Amino acid sequence: MSRATLTPRRVEARLEREADQLIFQVHDNGRGFDPEEAKARMSLGLVGMQERALLLNGELKVEGVPGAGTTIALRIALPPSTLPK
Repeated sequence: MSRATLTPRRVEARLEREADQLIFQVHDNGRGFDPEEAKARMSLGLVGMQERALLLNGELKVEGVPGAGTTIALRIALPPSTLPK
């Protein structure tokens, strides 16, 4: 049997607001990967996500561990017009 049939897959997504930021985080318990290796290969998926984050004046953080899953976090500053007064 392969590892995929032995380990149930889980994906958790969270969206929250912290003061003047919107934070979106996704975590899975999949096979994971080395983000630095993916950057070196110019992975178009990661490059595209990074570009979109920058267009929103945001920050994208990708953490992966081979064999232990991946976490992607996006932080976007909210425009002043959306903040409570």
